[in-house]
Amino acid sequence: MHTCPGSPLARAEARVAIERILDRTTDIRLSEREHGPADARRFSYVPTFILRGLTRLQLEFTLPEGAGAGR
Repeated sequence: MHTCPGSPLARAEARVAIERILDRTTDIRLSEREHGPADARRFSYVPTFILRGLTRLQLEFTLPEGAGAGR
């Protein structure tokens, strides 16, 4: 069995990054332009039997009032 010695650090970094994004946005949503409307979403997946992974996930963010590029 293989374990990556860096995986705990990678998980911690991902958690911090996601928390920072959530702290700086008021809304995160799937892009309707890329994935279609809510009742007809379109996704493509990696062609494998082991893992059902998305090839792309396009998101859109809303910044709070007064937030700019300098934040």
